[in-house]
Amino acid sequence: MEFYNQPGPQTYLPDRLRWYEITLENSVKSALVIAVTSEEATYWTIAYTILLTSVFAAIAKLVTGLVLTHAQLRGRGNRHVMLVTFYNAGSPLTAATQMAQYAYDAVFHSRLGGAKKVNWDSLYFSVILASIAGLSIIIAQTATFLIGGKTLVARHAARVNPAAIYYPEMIPSDTGDPRYQMVFQLVQPVRAAAAFQALGRLEASKANVEKVVNISIVNGTSDNGTTFELQYSYAINGSDLGLQLATELVYSVRGGCRTEYNWLVTAGFNNSDTYPLWGNINDTYKTNPAYATTKVDSESDNPPWLNIVSEFVGRTQDAVNISRAHRGYEFAIVPNTSHRKSPVPNETDPWYITEETPAYTAANDSVRATLVDERYQVRRGRPPVRCWQNDTWTLGNNKVYNVVDLPQLPSLRLSTFLRDTVFQREFAAPSIIQTGNNLGYAMVSSAMDTLITTTAKTIYASRCNATQDIERLIQISFLASREVARNTVLLYPTLFGSSLKNGAVDTSGKVPDEYADFIVESKDVAALRVKTMVSVPSLCIFFWGIILIRGKMNYGAMKAKNIGARSRHNLRMIALQASQLYRLLDEEISGVRRWSGRTTMSPFIRDIELDDGNRDKVRVHEAADAERADEPERSPVKFLPVSVDGPGKEVDPDYESSPFIRPKLVQVPTPPNENEKNQATTDTTPIASPKPRLSALLDMVFFWRTHTNNGKTEKYELVMTRRWKRVLKTNDEYADFDDIRNDVG
Repeated sequence: MEFYNQPGPQTYLPDRLRWYEITLENSVKSALVIAVTSEEATYWTIAYTILLTSVFAAIAKLVTGLVLTHAQLRGRGNRHVMLVTFYNAGSPLTAATQMAQYAYDAVFHSRLGGAKKVNWDSLYFSVILASIAGLSIIIAQTATFLIGGKTLVARHAARVNPAAIYYPEMIPSDTGDPRYQMVFQLVQPVRAAAAFQALGRLEASKANVEKVVNISIVNGTSDNGTTFELQYSYAINGSDLGLQLATELVYSVRGGCRTEYNWLVTAGFNNSDTYPLWGNINDTYKTNPAYATTKVDSESDNPPWLNIVSEFVGRTQDAVNISRAHRGYEFAIVPNTSHRKSPVPNETDPWYITEETPAYTAANDSVRATLVDERYQVRRGRPPVRCWQNDTWTLGNNKVYNVVDLPQLPSLRLSTFLRDTVFQREFAAPSIIQTGNNLGYAMVSSAMDTLITTTAKTIYASRCNATQDIERLIQISFLASREVARNTVLLYPTLFGSSLKNGAVDTSGKVPDEYADFIVESKDVAALRVKTMVSVPSLCIFFWGIILIRGKMNYGAMKAKNIGARSRHNLRMIALQASQLYRLLDEEISGVRRWSGRTTMSPFIRDIELDDGNRDKVRVHEAADAERADEPERSPVKFLPVSVDGPGKEVDPDYESSPFIRPKLVQVPTPPNENEKNQATTDTTPIASPKPRLSALLDMVFFWRTHTNNGKTEKYELVMTRRWKRVLKTNDEYADFDDIRNDVG
């Protein structure tokens, strides 16, 4: 909340096992939440973010399944390898970059009849797959941004702790109860604190307040002096009041003020101005204490202040009722500004217009030099201001115009404690009356410009303005009105232990839980959305459950088909997976049928001895491999004339072998022509020296590089094989990882 301060931890009650409704920030909508500490909310947010990422990962896998099902391969080799790459990429970003590489190859590396030509089919297929991957990235990132971890926290607020609620049991002033004055004196400091709290919020958030409090001013003149008329309005909804459930309740205020020179009498009074408010001028007004007066001389050394008078002062109940029916709740503002000294003049303002002081006028030049700070004084006879205010309470299409009529609003979800006790006492009269009078000298901004000099207290009259003072009071009363519910846990509990009875407790001596139907905001507490806490894990379990069930499904026991979308999905989902491709290639090269799970997503070697590469069990298969080594269609190392260490054969120290296939780098020999053969027998070019350490380091960083031997480029290719040459060297040119590391290290 933009005008709110931090409450203590005792004012709210975090409880992860209890959920309730709470209003969303800057909204009248509500959400079901649980309240936890902000520290705990951090861990919840991290877990939520991980789960949300997992949900998108599962969706990406399901999208991949759809692509596998509906991709048209059309007997094209590039389409096959692209689909395998897309499937095994691991992430949409990796898939997108790899598809971009395929698109590049389709444009720049494709040939037809020895000439360069764009492979449009491969380009079209790679762009489609790249677009799908890119769209997945965009959707995932956008969704993460919009419904990321921050959406888990509805707001940093919580329902108040019932045990922290305190509101003094008031005594009406018209009952004649002698305890009224005692109660008033005890409550007055708390209400003053509320007023000054609102003043502090105004100074800190004035720009925001001006956006929601509408004030218009029209200045004028009359035979008696300058005048003004001011109109103001603002609205406070249930969310602003901190109400938990009655968020759509709206408290609307509309009022106005204008100067009333007719309520001023100066004739016959040398030291004071008298204000017969409401126009009640009669023979007794000079001695009637109901009339407001201002001291002209005796208070001239005090800062300016205002006397805000309720409509009941000097009026009968009938007169008040007639006035309310015609215009609304009335009150008057009487300025106490006369004869305040100023070093600078003010020539227009109704409350601060100045004149030269008699002492300065009568003095000579040397004396005037000492009176420069009090050359001017505010004229006496400053006009009072007559104000009125209309309040409206709205809920949906229903309205009432007095706080006592709130029970008439249907479907109002508000506790009787707030409705019948707090609100009826705090909103019975315009907030500006109580708030303004509790501010004392601080109620007018001109008092802030008071200068303490060696001879008198002065103000800068040129900076003072009557309409700004009233505007400031209206803004302060707006802020104070927003806090009436929260003050029962923020301010009034300071009266705990006093002789005042807590008006919130019931007959059992405890505050009922239903009375705590409002919230307080604090950075130390967080309200987590129950809907989000339940939905995201549920979606995660749902999507990954589908994937898990699909992965564990034994397709071999199902009705076998090789046609149709469902069969195409199952076949490609299993066979094109990297693990199954490895199984197929290993069995093709080794000739050993040792894998189970042949129709599942996770092939597995059940026989531990076979998994350990037991030589006795697989020796016969290695012998068979040796016999097939010369068959070009079966041997992955057909370019290497290698011997195989089988039964009865010597082990070749230059070669290594494995029971299972591994990715290895092998040299692709280029047959020399006749000239190269002759040159090779007579070439006396010295052998190149070993490469510098820096070059070897770069080789290690980039894994392998193409080397040259006597001007010829050595070429290598990557194969899956069970046998490979231990070290690849060409005239001490390094092409093996181990040699590079040994050389550098």
